[in-house]
Amino acid sequence: MSMQLVVKVFSRRMSIALNHYREKYEKDSIRLIFKDSLPTERLTFLLNNVFDVLNGRIPKEGITISNWHNKKKILDQMLRCLELTEQAFKKQSKNMVIVKSMFVSNQTLFGWRLTINSVIQITEELFNSGYSLVLTGKMNQDILERFFGIVRSYDNRPTAHSFLQIYRALSMSQTVKCKLKKANADDKEDVYQLVSYAKCWINRFKECERKAAAMKASLRDNLFDEISIRYVNVIQNDEKDVTRNNLIYDLCGYMFQTRGQLISCQECKETVVCEEADLPDDFTAKQYTAFRNRGGLIFVTIPVFQSIREVEKIISSQFEDDGHYLVRDSYEICMSKIKVLNLCPFFCDTPC
Repeated sequence: MSMQLVVKVFSRRMSIALNHYREKYEKDSIRLIFKDSLPTERLTFLLNNVFDVLNGRIPKEGITISNWHNKKKILDQMLRCLELTEQAFKKQSKNMVIVKSMFVSNQTLFGWRLTINSVIQITEELFNSGYSLVLTGKMNQDILERFFGIVRSYDNRPTAHSFLQIYRALSMSQTVKCKLKKANADDKEDVYQLVSYAKCWINRFKECERKAAAMKASLRDNLFDEISIRYVNVIQNDEKDVTRNNLIYDLCGYMFQTRGQLISCQECKETVVCEEADLPDDFTAKQYTAFRNRGGLIFVTIPVFQSIREVEKIISSQFEDDGHYLVRDSYEICMSKIKVLNLCPFFCDTPC
């Protein structure tokens, strides 16, 4: 959903259109359809004015001491509208056998009141402190969400690596890329581009992609060579954390259900996937999956579960420390630990 398009519904243009179809349209049949649209027109016009008051981003749209009286009157009208609407609903619900839900939730009403009252109090406090201009659009914007939106404009599904690259690029470029007039960068403000980093970013991205592909292939081959010489037939059971084992087993089934197309060999599938009845009765790790199962969940064999559980231990231990995000090359560290594990072999012996 685009909020920009939603807000356009409650615009001055929409209220004018409602008035036109009700009062001035040529066909009587159309005017009849809109004969009761006056309250909707007034509400739409009021919402448009409230949005204008709450979204001032440049000085000519901001609140000054001279125009504060008129703009505060608009906000007070909105608060009064919310109060009357809520009172009318409560009065109507008392006389109804089946109470219908209100057109907005209580959380929405609370949010409206909180926003409007906060803007009124903050604005008056700033004026009392000596400020002469208030840009309300800077108050109601989630800066962190806006930053994530900028990152997603470069990469809609960023990985940890690409997010860090974009963050570094933005931190560097925004300070020298634009010369701003008036206030913070905005679509309506004057922005003059001095330098373009497009080619630099593209070349850097391609270089990172090549390095990542080469590193991935090297780690995969090294991992397979190391693990294949350390295969064992049995891994010691770990019943200390039953809940964790249940979740890991359920995750194993989900993993092979969503990526089953990667296994084309029928013999390999038989070593990985099994039926619930094939598992021992004292195998407690299957309990959560069996409880949720309505016929569509996948049960994996015990060697698969035990191997994934050992890998999970390595990954969990890597991120137990609160400062793990400061550790470089966590992926490579985890892979170096995984390749020396003693895991159970699954999949068939023939290459496929």
